[in-house]
Amino acid sequence: GLISVRDLETGKKVLTISAGTVETWTVAYDPTGETLATGTHSGDINIWSLKDGKKAGKLKTGGNFTLSVAYSPDGSLLAGSTHDGVVSIFDRSGAIIHKLTGHKEPVRCVAFSPDCGSLLTCSDDKHLRIYETKAGQQTASLSGHRSWVLSGSFSPNGLMCVSSSSDKKIKLWDIKAKECVHTIDEHSDQVWGVSYDETGKKVASVSDDASLQTFELLSTGA
Repeated sequence: GLISVRDLETGKKVLTISAGTVETWTVAYDPTGETLATGTHSGDINIWSLKDGKKAGKLKTGGNFTLSVAYSPDGSLLAGSTHDGVVSIFDRSGAIIHKLTGHKEPVRCVAFSPDCGSLLTCSDDKHLRIYETKAGQQTASLSGHRSWVLSGSFSPNGLMCVSSSSDKKIKLWDIKAKECVHTIDEHSDQVWGVSYDETGKKVASVSDDASLQTFELLSTGA
């Protein structure tokens, strides 16, 4: 139930937050540097002040067991996803602006596009879905994984996304074409996390095979 905040340059702990039992299953850092968001077993999202470590708010997702939380790059939106497939988007005031439908199984990852205009969701139903954040409408459904989709992220230019799965595969997707353009099969166990670097020319992945791997991409979709 403890959250540690550290200075990246020195590695020193600058703040410890006592969040309580089963109150910190996932965490996201506010880009403005003002707060942290944590997902709880009850399905709520707690907001913590980075000034004094105190709880600054609680958001109700309407679901059970929050598996993922993410801030938009500009800090204006916060998304959370739950074990029962509920995906919610909140504005800066904490008001819920969209409750997204489409997934019926656990949604293990949510990620905003660089321009904050889209949200990527990854689910145990083997699908990725993309929603535009203004009206909350689904714009794409991507399928190809043979098991749970555990993680996903947009490329820096917003033209591609990458996903990882318990099928041990990493897939690269062309968002406009809504199709998989490449599959990476280098892990021997499920791949829990995947992300682009800041250039969009590499992706890094972490797996239950106890490895962290990086891959250089031949195309960035530009």
